[in-house]
Amino acid sequence: MTKKINLILLVLFSLVTKLVYGQVENYTSTWDYDIVITSQADWENIANWGNAGFPDSDDNVLFNGARVVIDYDLTLSDANFSFGGGTSDFFFTIKSGRTLTVGSLFANQNQPFTIESNATLIVNDSMSVDNAPMTVNGQLTVKGGLNVKNGSLNVSDTGSLTAEGSLLLNGSASLNIDGTATIKEDLVITGSGDLDVNLGGDLTTEGDFYISGGPNVTIDGTYEVKGDFFPSESAEGKITGGGDIIGIEGDDLPGFTGDATLYLFLVSFHVDFSNINDLYVRWTTLSEYQVDYFDVEGSFDGVNYESVAKVSSVGDHERIQEYTIEVGYFKYFRLKIVNMDRSYSYSKVITHSFLPAAHIKVYPNPVIDQLNIEFNREGNQRVEIFNSIGELEYTLKTDKTEIKIEEVATWERGVYLVVISDEMRGSREVKKIFVSK
Repeated sequence: MTKKINLILLVLFSLVTKLVYGQVENYTSTWDYDIVITSQADWENIANWGNAGFPDSDDNVLFNGARVVIDYDLTLSDANFSFGGGTSDFFFTIKSGRTLTVGSLFANQNQPFTIESNATLIVNDSMSVDNAPMTVNGQLTVKGGLNVKNGSLNVSDTGSLTAEGSLLLNGSASLNIDGTATIKEDLVITGSGDLDVNLGGDLTTEGDFYISGGPNVTIDGTYEVKGDFFPSESAEGKITGGGDIIGIEGDDLPGFTGDATLYLFLVSFHVDFSNINDLYVRWTTLSEYQVDYFDVEGSFDGVNYESVAKVSSVGDHERIQEYTIEVGYFKYFRLKIVNMDRSYSYSKVITHSFLPAAHIKVYPNPVIDQLNIEFNREGNQRVEIFNSIGELEYTLKTDKTEIKIEEVATWERGVYLVVISDEMRGSREVKKIFVSK
């Protein structure tokens, strides 16, 4: 892990060295006022660059205390952008619908950097965010490594981040995901900052996930790790959340053996239609530190919930723990996690596509010569009936509220499955009937 971190830092050091001592031309903006780039002519205005020409596609560009808005598709494929000398009064914004392409980017000195909704920033090499808040409401693509040090990188619910190299969080850096983020290589956390994948957020690491230092990691959305999970023996901080973590199996979790605490962590939470009559709620945890019990809550409308079942925690552990309970019919479920001190949190809400029996009536059962099916609402319904060896005996698409199937009189005696699909709502119900002769 140390070798990997040193490699990332070496790349970033080379980037900064090039910015300062680069062999290409260096340009520092003279802007101390708001400027909006709406055309190539705005960018090439030499008055903005100390009358020394203007930056080309492979130059070093330093924005020194400027307030800049990019409202023009600007491509400087090999240029190195950096920021300095500013405070939160200064900013850099890429306007909605615009694309900025640069070679590398170094954001620092508390200068807010914003990619608006439907805007795009493409960094062809490495990128560093140091002591600066960066907000991604559009699309950010970094084709090299991405380093966040003592700053913040926030991907909103309209935003998307793709890093084709590794992502390193160090110092007090924070990464907040409300939208989607994909790290093509490794995610490495070495400091004491925060990683938050919020409800509705989606983070994927195609490489490995490394933790050292004392970060706080909260997963209330979804985090998929396609590589391995490596918490160091000296790791501190905590991992908690009510979302899903995918790809970390029991053997991949050596546990925090230092001062770290792995708090409750849900690997999965879902509902199964395990047979024709029963619904099951299943969940899996990595740890249950200080958890007293789980309260499975159900709802018909997704707003008003009631307790379905309470399940005691097995207590603190460092292994995969699975739970399964049978539940009555509800459309929505959530998991209330109650701690020893009576504080609690909720998982994400899960649902399923199966309609309750009250919506559809299939009779008589057993049936001899005519099967009746009644729907209590109109819609595009598809009816399929299969025999005991899986062969399709009957199919019909209808928008009626009642149908009569006389063909059953010619069928062999035995058990049949009636599958009714509501194509508009994407739901399905299965009934079992017996044809008697």
